[in-house]
Amino acid sequence: MWHYSSFGQSQGPVEESVIVQMIKEGQITPQTLVWQAGQANWLPAGQTSLAPHFQTAAQPLAPQQPANPYAAPQSTIHPTYRHEQAVPLTWMQILFSFTGRIPRRQYWAAALINFIAIIPVALLAQLSDENQSMGVTLGLLLLVTFVFMIWSGLAVAVKRWHDRGKSGLWVFIGIIPLVGPIWAFIECGCLRGSLGANQYGFDPT
Repeated sequence: MWHYSSFGQSQGPVEESVIVQMIKEGQITPQTLVWQAGQANWLPAGQTSLAPHFQTAAQPLAPQQPANPYAAPQSTIHPTYRHEQAVPLTWMQILFSFTGRIPRRQYWAAALINFIAIIPVALLAQLSDENQSMGVTLGLLLLVTFVFMIWSGLAVAVKRWHDRGKSGLWVFIGIIPLVGPIWAFIECGCLRGSLGANQYGFDPT
């Protein structure tokens, strides 16, 4: 049984026959990290017992045809993801992970979730005025909600900047008075992400 890495996450276990088929289809390359019981560490597939299967899967190159200057341009795939498959992010990854890309609709949906999360706290705040014993409970709930909203807000914003083809460090533009929040609103909330795969992942649109 084998485990393999896809988008930085462990997948498997799967039987070797499945791995061999994935090699033939180009989903696993010699550089893909794999692991099976008995290995001390993860290794590139080309340095394991799977190496002979890459030679079997190799196909002879077709004769190169002269370029057609009138041909329509083809979409390009970022080299990092040329042999990977697009896998949609789960909502846990959307809300808490700092890797990958998300489109505008998921960005706004996550913002709505963060807004809804504070409603129960607001209701408890009203009840606490009548019952002082709820003060400690309310304080803890406020703290948990605050941490959730900060972490989730940053994770969602970073993935939206990734979708724009920019580093997650652009989230700090929001601290610039007046200009920063407006810029972040336009970039993250209004503009489409970069077409095709970029260095942060596949096009999620």
